[in-house]
Amino acid sequence: MKKTITLLMLSLCIVVLSSSAYALTLSIDPSTQTVNSGDDIFLNLNVSGLTEGGPDSLGAFSIDVLYDSALFGFTDVAFESSLGNPNFFAAFEADAWFDDTTPGNLYLDEVSYLFDFELEALQGESFTLATIQFTSLGVGSGAFGLSNAVLSNAIFPSSTLQLDSIQNASVTSVAPVPEPATFLLLSTGLLGLAVTSRKKSLKK
Repeated sequence: MKKTITLLMLSLCIVVLSSSAYALTLSIDPSTQTVNSGDDIFLNLNVSGLTEGGPDSLGAFSIDVLYDSALFGFTDVAFESSLGNPNFFAAFEADAWFDDTTPGNLYLDEVSYLFDFELEALQGESFTLATIQFTSLGVGSGAFGLSNAVLSNAIFPSSTLQLDSIQNASVTSVAPVPEPATFLLLSTGLLGLAVTSRKKSLKK
């Protein structure tokens, strides 16, 4: 009897330890970058901390991406295939959509129709959920933050996964520096004007 109880306790400890062995993290990559005003900005939305090959797999997520709409303008988003092909009408594997109607708030949502074993074959310990494109509108620094994040495992059945940490990002936009060729052309033009003006003054 003692041996049976000990084995049961040991099994319970293994289950508890294995279920808390991972730390689920959402992050934006790169975490910092500097761009010229007017340039495009590409940010990867990543998830890490899942067990590679299961048992937990990501089957759905919804996330708000917060940003300064005076400094950055949303351009586009490309959902990756880690939850299945996001083109629902092409493959019937996943359905993804976004809402950018609120300035400074980009809402991302995706749900997979794949089974857990199919998702486990697609997903590793960490992977990219989506690549988001913005445009720098002016000079200054601003943060890109993640909020209201909900992550679920395979949809049949589904349950919420515990999110342990969020890593946001910041982007600094600076005034573009003239290219050397442009600077040389401008200098040559100014020198030509100076020479022409000197010749005219000597003729007088």
